[in-house]
Amino acid sequence: MISHLLNRRLAHWRRVETATGTGGTESTWERQGDVTARVSQPGAAERIAAAQAEAQLTHAVYLDPASPVARGDELRDGVEVYEVTAVVAPSEAAYRRADCHLTQHEGA
Repeated sequence: MISHLLNRRLAHWRRVETATGTGGTESTWERQGDVTARVSQPGAAERIAAAQAEAQLTHAVYLDPASPVARGDELRDGVEVYEVTAVVAPSEAAYRRADCHLTQHEGA
């Protein structure tokens, strides 16, 4: 377990589709709660592997193995938004790693 290394709390958001009642759907972001995480920059090999898979990878976010984070979710910390592009776990459930692309929005 890497619980002692998870030194940040990030808000976990997920896109939810709801029916409009007129045959369409409306997409909104709903907060799922908070997750504890460790945010780090990926190494060169990880960046190359991501580029070969045609994905953007700016940060690796390490999470508790029971974390409900999935591809397509967002992890937010103020003006920083980490868009989750992939979630992987080692064969032994010590952690989950979310490969993310960081975008920074203007602060309020």
